[in-house]
Amino acid sequence: MASLTLEGTWEEIQQHSDSLVGHNVRLTVLDDDESNGSCSNDRMSAALDRVSELQAAMPYTDGTKTSFYIREARDGGLFGE
Repeated sequence: MASLTLEGTWEEIQQHSDSLVGHNVRLTVLDDDESNGSCSNDRMSAALDRVSELQAAMPYTDGTKTSFYIREARDGGLFGE
């Protein structure tokens, strides 16, 4: 049998028991926070919301002065040096 990944509640996993007979299996019990599947998505969504908030206060630039700003930053001009 090729590698197989099953996720779900114990009851959902048990439904596959007939196909697992005679095979080695590994079972990892997840914390309640991890088991709902949305924990990572919630954190990523919150991070993207935070990025949007930070960018809202930044002035728009069309990119024509990007090279100038990079050189100035490398020279310490944007850091008060």
